[in-house]
Amino acid sequence: TAVWASWNGATEVARWEVLGGDAPDALAPVGGRERTGFETPISVSGEPAYVAVRALDASGAVLGTSRPVRPD
Repeated sequence: TAVWASWNGATEVARWEVLGGDAPDALAPVGGRERTGFETPISVSGEPAYVAVRALDASGAVLGTSRPVRPD
């Protein structure tokens, strides 16, 4: 599964963490990657029914989390 992450104007994002699972309220980390620019592609193992993306700063603090969605 490929996930693309971006947050327009958020220059403090250092890393993206992908959360995945069988239900939107039961997500766990399934992948992640350092931010590589405006849009960052992230590959995750398997085919989770739902995914969300968490933005982390350089110290690992959570800056925000997207709403869960079903991957296409």
